[in-house]
Amino acid sequence: MRSSYRTPDRELVVPAVGLGAVLGLSLVSVLGFYLDTPSRGVLVGFVCACIGGLLAYGVSGRVIRPVSFYSLFFLAHFVLFVARPGYAVVYQEGRNLFTGQTYDGSYLTAQYVAGAAFISFSLVYGAVSRHLNSDGGVPGLRPVTGDSWPRLRSLLRLVAVAGIGLYLIHIAQIGVGFYLSSALQGRGGDTVAATSVSSGYFYSGLGFATGALLLLLFQHHALGDRRGVVVTGALLLALAVPSLLTGTRSQFLPVAISLFVLWSQSQTAGQSWRKVVLYGPVALVVGFVAPRIWRETLSSGGTIGGAIKSAVDPQQVFGQSLGSLDTAMVDAFAIQVSAQDSGQLEAAQGSSYLGLLAAPVPRGVWAGKPAPTDGILNSFLFPETAERGIGFSFSAYSEPYYNFGIIGAILVFAILGAAAGKVSASVHNGGTVVNVFVYAMIAGYVFALTRGTFSYNFQRVLIPMAPALICVLLSGYFSSRSRDPVSSGESTVNRAIRK
Repeated sequence: MRSSYRTPDRELVVPAVGLGAVLGLSLVSVLGFYLDTPSRGVLVGFVCACIGGLLAYGVSGRVIRPVSFYSLFFLAHFVLFVARPGYAVVYQEGRNLFTGQTYDGSYLTAQYVAGAAFISFSLVYGAVSRHLNSDGGVPGLRPVTGDSWPRLRSLLRLVAVAGIGLYLIHIAQIGVGFYLSSALQGRGGDTVAATSVSSGYFYSGLGFATGALLLLLFQHHALGDRRGVVVTGALLLALAVPSLLTGTRSQFLPVAISLFVLWSQSQTAGQSWRKVVLYGPVALVVGFVAPRIWRETLSSGGTIGGAIKSAVDPQQVFGQSLGSLDTAMVDAFAIQVSAQDSGQLEAAQGSSYLGLLAAPVPRGVWAGKPAPTDGILNSFLFPETAERGIGFSFSAYSEPYYNFGIIGAILVFAILGAAAGKVSASVHNGGTVVNVFVYAMIAGYVFALTRGTFSYNFQRVLIPMAPALICVLLSGYFSSRSRDPVSSGESTVNRAIRK
């Protein structure tokens, strides 16, 4: 039987990409004599992004899809390490937003670290995901079937109800009137203060409910249950509206991306790069940039009409995104690199990752539990703002560099590339509802994961995902799949080939 896989011609692809990498880095070296440091850093970022993208595309056998985890990660990396410094060079005289000084050698080192880590991630991701189905179509979702589905449905509904109940307690603590008024006033200081007073575990109920409802929605969609899709979707919308009005992107953006992943997974005709290139920037502005402008306009006393006008003003869009601290991860990372190179900040040697392991333990139980890397770096590099509860992000590449230097950044992102490639392969070869749910959750938080450290931001992924996966485990889903060869991880294409 003819295979629907397209065998990658690595004998040509890999040497070609390798030659391109050598030529690209040689170009950076040559132009380095003629460009100033800020412009050279932009060139380094651009060349490394191109090399990484070509490696992922070539080594995987040219099956990187327009709507995929890698595509979203590439976009986030490009915005932070190419577009952001490029904007600074053109409109801000190549100055670091935090120090006001011109980008220096530390900024250039930060660009090399980020570029090398991104290339490492891309190479390993491409190698691990090279067995993706490449016939141009996307296999549909496989629903949860058998006796495990009724149990899973009941457990997910229980989590959703419990999560909504916890969130209602949070609303009661800050006051119903304040909660309703803040929805039309943006996320000002009063809102942040009120949220910090309320227990974070009550506020996290919103995430618990969202994850459970998303998994239910995916399952209803896979079963063709329109009524279930409508009811679950309406509940998700009701939970997302308040965060949408206040511009809290960390709540509604993952839901929107997850639903987009579900939609793309259902498009059996394949995906068009042309449409993504055409509509992708619009989606980025609407989903990521405009909400920040909206909430800041409202919180400063502006009207709803003025907020809408500001959110679509091109000057505001670029100035409040590429020209603001919202994307200045390379600026903060450069300050960290400078502190480490000068010996002021010692390498953590892996100890900062303890913050991730200790995250589930309440600080009331363990008062001295390790702080996440973002908190450590903010306390050391920006003590004045850290004391006021204001923190800045240093990008995903900051944490491995803080622990192990550039070699650590390369190795850590190779491991992350292998994990992401494995998840992508399990989904794109005809994933089950559970596979696609995990993939969609990670994809939904890819911008947050790229902007901040892993030990801090992965906790945000676990809040909606972990309770839903615990329900899957308790339902007996995994044991039933191990007894059913058709429901195992083997794809339809592989079974056809084997026969």
